[in-house]
Amino acid sequence: MVRAWASDHQCATCGAALSETAGHHIALLDSSGMTREWVDIAPERLQAAPASSVPVCWNCHIAATFRRQHPELVTDREETAVRVKQ
Repeated sequence: MVRAWASDHQCATCGAALSETAGHHIALLDSSGMTREWVDIAPERLQAAPASSVPVCWNCHIAATFRRQHPELVTDREETAVRVKQ
C-alpha cells in the first residue's frame, strides 16, 4: 500500500524519486517533524498515515534521525553554502 502511494510522490525534503532497496525503506514525515520508516508504523495506523504524512527518502530519513539524536554534532549552514550534485 505504501509503495503504491509513494510511487506517485517524490521525497518531500530533497525531491528525489522514492524507492526501496536492500532494506532501505521509504519513511513518512509527520506534522511534528518526526520521520519514521513505514515498516515501523503499526498496521492499524498505516492506512491513515499517508493522509497525515509526506514521504521521505531513506537518505533524508537517516539525516533527520541523526539530527534529532545528535544535535550537538550538527552544524547548520546557509542552504546555498553547499550544493552536492546528484
